[in-house]
Amino acid sequence: MRKQILVFHKAIAVNEPTKTNTEMIYQAILDNRIKTAKYNVFTFLPINLFEQFQRFANAYFLVLLILQLIPEISSLSWFTTIVPLVLVLAITAVKDATDDYVRIYSCSVDLYDSEYSAIKVINKSTPGSLRLQNEKWMNVRVGDVIKLENNQFVAADLLLLSSSEPYGLCYIETAELDGETNLKVRQALTVTSDLGDDVAKLADFNGEVICEPPNNKLDKFLGTLYWKDNKYPLDNEKMLLRGCVLRNTEWCFGLVIFAGLQTKLMQNCGRTKFKRTSIDKLMNTLVLWIFGFLICMGIILAIGNTIWEQKVGSNFWEYLQWKQLTINAVFSGFLTFWSYVIILNTVVPISLYVSVEVLRLGHSYFINWDRRMYYSRKDTTAEARTTTLNEELGQVEFIFSDKTGTLTQNIMVFNKCSINGKTYGEVYDDFGHKVDITEKTPCVDFSFNPLMDRKFRFHDSSLIEAIKLEEPLVQEFFRLLALCHTVMPEERNEGELVYQAQSPDEGALVTAARNFGFVFRSRTPETITLYEMGQAVTYQLLAILDFNNVRKRMSVIVRNPKGQLKLYSKGADTILFDRLDPSNEELMFTTSEHLNLLGATAIEDKLQEGVPETIACLTLANIKIWVLTGDKLETAMNIGYSCNMLRDDMNEVFIISGHTMLEVQQELRTAKERIMGPSKDKFSSGLDMEKTELYSSDSVFEETIIAEYALIINGHSLAHALEADLEQILVDVACLCKTVICCRVTPLQKALVVELIKRHKRAVTLAIGDGANDLLGATAIEDKLQEGVPETIACLTLANIKIWVLTGDKLETAMNIGYSCNMLRDDMNEVFIISGHTMLEVQQELRTAKERIMGPSKDKFSSGLDMEKTELYSSDSVFEETIIAEYALIINGHSLAHALEADLEQILVDVACLCKTVICCRVTPLQKALVVELIKRHKRAVTLAIGDGANDVSMIKTAHIGVGISGQEGMQAVLASDYSFAQFRYLQRLLLVHGRWSYHRMCNFLCYFFYKNFAFTLVHFWYGFLCGFSAQTVYDQWFITLFNIVYTSLPVLAMGLFDQDVNEQYSLRYPNLYRPGQLNQLFNKRKFFTCTLHGVCTSFILFFIPYGAFMTAVRDDGAHISDQQAFAVTIATSLVIVVSVQIGLDTNYWTAVNHFFIWGSLAVYFAILFAMHSDGIFTIFPNQFPFIAAHIGVGISGQEGMQAVLASDYSFAQFRYLQRLLLVHGRWSYHRMCNFLCYFFYKNFAFTLVHFWYGFLCGFSAQTVYDQWFITLFNIVYTSLPVLAMGLFDQDVNEQYSLRYPNLYRPGQLNQLFNKRKFFTCTLHGVCTSFILFFIPYGAFMTAVRDDGAHISDQQAFAVTIATSLVIVVSVQIGLDTNYWTAVNHFFIWGSLAVYFAILFAMHSDGIFTIFPNQFPFIGTARNSLNQKIVWLVILLTTVVCIIPMVAVRFIKADLYPTQTDKVRLLQQASRRQGPQEQNLRRVRRTSSRRSAYAFAHQQGYGELITSGKNMKVPTSSTSTYPLSSPARCTSLVKNSGVGETTNAAETNSTGFRRESDQNQEVTVEDLEAR
Repeated sequence: MRKQILVFHKAIAVNEPTKTNTEMIYQAILDNRIKTAKYNVFTFLPINLFEQFQRFANAYFLVLLILQLIPEISSLSWFTTIVPLVLVLAITAVKDATDDYVRIYSCSVDLYDSEYSAIKVINKSTPGSLRLQNEKWMNVRVGDVIKLENNQFVAADLLLLSSSEPYGLCYIETAELDGETNLKVRQALTVTSDLGDDVAKLADFNGEVICEPPNNKLDKFLGTLYWKDNKYPLDNEKMLLRGCVLRNTEWCFGLVIFAGLQTKLMQNCGRTKFKRTSIDKLMNTLVLWIFGFLICMGIILAIGNTIWEQKVGSNFWEYLQWKQLTINAVFSGFLTFWSYVIILNTVVPISLYVSVEVLRLGHSYFINWDRRMYYSRKDTTAEARTTTLNEELGQVEFIFSDKTGTLTQNIMVFNKCSINGKTYGEVYDDFGHKVDITEKTPCVDFSFNPLMDRKFRFHDSSLIEAIKLEEPLVQEFFRLLALCHTVMPEERNEGELVYQAQSPDEGALVTAARNFGFVFRSRTPETITLYEMGQAVTYQLLAILDFNNVRKRMSVIVRNPKGQLKLYSKGADTILFDRLDPSNEELMFTTSEHLNLLGATAIEDKLQEGVPETIACLTLANIKIWVLTGDKLETAMNIGYSCNMLRDDMNEVFIISGHTMLEVQQELRTAKERIMGPSKDKFSSGLDMEKTELYSSDSVFEETIIAEYALIINGHSLAHALEADLEQILVDVACLCKTVICCRVTPLQKALVVELIKRHKRAVTLAIGDGANDLLGATAIEDKLQEGVPETIACLTLANIKIWVLTGDKLETAMNIGYSCNMLRDDMNEVFIISGHTMLEVQQELRTAKERIMGPSKDKFSSGLDMEKTELYSSDSVFEETIIAEYALIINGHSLAHALEADLEQILVDVACLCKTVICCRVTPLQKALVVELIKRHKRAVTLAIGDGANDVSMIKTAHIGVGISGQEGMQAVLASDYSFAQFRYLQRLLLVHGRWSYHRMCNFLCYFFYKNFAFTLVHFWYGFLCGFSAQTVYDQWFITLFNIVYTSLPVLAMGLFDQDVNEQYSLRYPNLYRPGQLNQLFNKRKFFTCTLHGVCTSFILFFIPYGAFMTAVRDDGAHISDQQAFAVTIATSLVIVVSVQIGLDTNYWTAVNHFFIWGSLAVYFAILFAMHSDGIFTIFPNQFPFIAAHIGVGISGQEGMQAVLASDYSFAQFRYLQRLLLVHGRWSYHRMCNFLCYFFYKNFAFTLVHFWYGFLCGFSAQTVYDQWFITLFNIVYTSLPVLAMGLFDQDVNEQYSLRYPNLYRPGQLNQLFNKRKFFTCTLHGVCTSFILFFIPYGAFMTAVRDDGAHISDQQAFAVTIATSLVIVVSVQIGLDTNYWTAVNHFFIWGSLAVYFAILFAMHSDGIFTIFPNQFPFIGTARNSLNQKIVWLVILLTTVVCIIPMVAVRFIKADLYPTQTDKVRLLQQASRRQGPQEQNLRRVRRTSSRRSAYAFAHQQGYGELITSGKNMKVPTSSTSTYPLSSPARCTSLVKNSGVGETTNAAETNSTGFRRESDQNQEVTVEDLEAR
């Protein structure tokens, strides 16, 4: 079994794998394998990385990472680039792997399920052993003979050899290929059909097939079978194509002709293209522009560095240990260029891509989770099968839709029939009124029929009664339906019938007959067996005259059991009426509305909801409603009565039906005289002559008509009435009537009637047309539209989306569906049908259509514009938007083949885009793809293709966006699609809600992202002009690393995921909101430049405002603040706050996630900022976090520049000031802070735990002891200022004693004043205080009474007592804790007490109660409580018990275990009592302590440079210079300064760096005392 490919044809040697063919140039064996996976375990990493590095930004950052490894040009660590790069690559790789896995899993579950995962193949591998063995599809090869069984999918393109049916027939369903569910017949050659199912004969079959090479033509196959010295022609009728399903055939055998990718199905699928959105393409362009901008900035800064090095930097070259090569300004500029490329790299946003991927993934999940796109009947959810096209859904301009199964349900329904002039199918109530049929309407009971189809629904029980009464014509009607067809029955189980029909309507008719008792049970080539009301009846089938487009009818000739010959026919009414016997003329007229003599099925066109009420309301508003319909007279009158436009109480209904102009004229004049005669007489009798003349004209007189008349005019009569001679009387009569109905009118006549009224009455007219309101006429069975299809199409049309229908159905069916969907309407100006069979005919038809459209439109357009504007709009692409008239284009498949040629494709696009509706019928799957590709190429618009079958796969893959509907035609379209759901109506929500939101969010995200990146990066650019173009960074490297991936990533993701400009209801209500996406208004090159300019301006402000402020800024203590790190932190903090505020302004729809991410990102920034400058992080990573090299950095502004000052925390001019900084300010600050914290925790525990004790006595009811105002004001008013005064001004000893006794500094080093032990001590103190504060008043109030004997123990008095005690206790406590009293302390402590009592009495006063009775209800409580002596005694007792123990403990501790501070404080107090005394001061001389500055300034001095003489100028004259000390001398001086020092170390530190003369002058009294 071999597959042999030739240059001009293909040869298959059957069952002879070793046979060769001398004609073949190339020979190969191909299997049936189709690969859907993109990666495997071994190729994933290399292929995925290769694909990712094809993205420009990823490749750029890889190069950048390599540059950062070069120390000469890199001022940033490598991790600033590798961390975001690895993160981006990893996230993208995980997403790609997930997508590929889902694709493989979907195919394995949905495509290769157990139903057709294996096929039976004849095995000849073992000699002497012939058998059928199961093989997987992928192992089937060309030349194999395989067996198919009923309902099995065809695995490859097969030549039918034999089947279980007579004459080698078999039936297949081709829904996966062309979308048609009707069965098609295939027949094997006679010579091969004789092989039957004999495996031995089939194995010995050794023919050779010469055929055409693989191609995509589904309806054509040419080949020849050579066998036994004979040749047999082969055509498409003998082929079973891959994707078909075998039906109604028990088994068949076939020879594999094409396999795998060479099958016609796969040839039509086209190649899978990588789909990229327009925003993706724009982003790539913008990234290139940004890279160019980066290069320009690098060049500018490199040139600046070159100039700076030449003018300024060259002065320092000889001091720096550079290589000779680097001492060059140009080379320095070259290195600087690369350094700035590295520093400014963040202007190319690497995190942009991963953020976009995350957004798209989130948008995809929103689609998957949308419950309003869930179809409960099939338990099918919407599914986004790709994550890359979501924002493209918001830019769609063209939709290409299949018809069968996409717009329609692909389910035919039998609704109504008419038999012998009587209609069946309508339901009436007990009063004879028609009832609307709904899902709740009870169905007819078919239980009498054991072979009924349980899914069949019918509501009119009168038809069942007629069947049971054995009415002959009714039985004959259903006998016709059961006999006149080509349906094949299949009885799987006893009584379980399944019909396989060539067309769905045939199946519906036979199913209807089955339920009404005429069951089609079986057929043979000669007989048809029915079960008529339970009795088996066999008819002899003599002939079948099949349906075709010419005959438009089907007939069968049968002989019934009585021997009578019967001819049964069904078809179009226009065809059958002409063939009726003249004796049936009367019956034909009475039943003409039902379309058939014996009967006809009909589709009921229900009134839309609320139509009668709407017409009544408009009539009351004096609006006249005319009905212009193409239906016949009777139907129009029925609708008129249903709408209450015709009523039995009307005075008269005039019917104009004349066939000549004179007859019409006479009928109109008679009607006018009947209306105006009596009315005018009555009118004239009541008015004088002048008024009678005024009102004599018909236009005024018609408003006085009280009687109600109706006018009904037929189409042929209307044609005469619209002539110039009769149009005036037509207008007169029509306007005098209450109701006007024109029936059997053409679309042109409708337009002429409207124009007539506009011209004669000069009134505002409004025309309403809807194909769904017209009866469907001769259609027997309706393929119902899916729910919501017309509404969806109308809504999408309002969104300026053009919908084209591409279908394989015939012209008539496509047009009917077009009218049902409102895509075609009678009020359209013209419908062009292109049906030419040659290129010249098609070209002529298209040109004629274009001239018809553009001729009058262009003339009308040009008349209102000057010549310049006319030339501007002369192109079709602009002019098509000005077309007001509505046209439709319908083109047939063979005509489309010519129109798609290169010479005609432009005119095809022009005409199609000028039309409102385009329908292409009888098109192949490949033609569908070519039409989509044509629009993509010529219009450059976003296209969307939607379908449900395998025949739509090529179109779905070609369009920008492919949507698959999981319908009746399998899962091929779904598997090939980008999005899938169950109903067409969900497309409206997919585009107008999810698509528009995705586009809006993505555009806002991109604008903000570019803005923040430019604002972040260009700060380095401005800094370059002030740092000598030295490629220094403003921010530290960790901020650069974390800015995009931590500090600002989540807020922008939240906006990109959840933002909404308007909600979903308004998105659907106003479809024109979709227009900005089609015009690409929200993100384009102009928007990009706007947001980048915004970022540039923001960066300028972020840099220069802090720079200018820091020029003269000082700290609160007077120290200079302008160090580099403070400057960097200021700019970084400003940047994070600014971009956070900006995204808040850009957010339209706030959610909890937005709040959490924005404020959380700010909190994370500050947390990381303080953590990176903390002690702990420096201890662990001292090299990575260097700005904590000392806990406190002090800079001295000396002779070596300001670098140390800029990097310091404190700065001053002389080293000696360090003594005062530490021993005075440092020790005081530590002492004050510790006392503040101890007191603060104490008072808060004392305040709060009162509630805890109260809980045990209030039933744990969570009641508070204090009132709410006391709880509010306690910490912020009553106790805030005293503790602040203590924390600001307290001193344990004054500054002189602090300097005199340096060992007082020791407690701070040992952390003795506040630690965990101190914390537990002060909290225990607070707990005890709270216990005393609660239980002493509680115990006292148990039996306490007022002075007048009344009980005092109410809850508010109890609360006031505890609160007053608490305020007094904590105030006394802070007085005890204060060592240094100032006026401020006194004012704050006693003032806080005074404020407490003032607020207390105010809140319980009459006045505040009068103003706020609900907030302050306890009037007079403070006054009544605090005027009782018992209350003050309780307060006093509580205060004493709380304070005395602490006073005693402190006294005992200070007396028995005094600290150094206690001792010095006693000395200070003693000195104050003695007063100032004279002290003998003596000046101490010490040995010289001059030291070398090199020992402290540098690791290596400039000694070698100086002694070499390279930096010395040649002296012009002899001058005296200071002698230089030798190194030995310097060393001895250093040693002397260390040996001769016997005094306190503090003095050494304070004087060791001064010259001896300076020391003699600057020794102070404090220095002497310290010794």
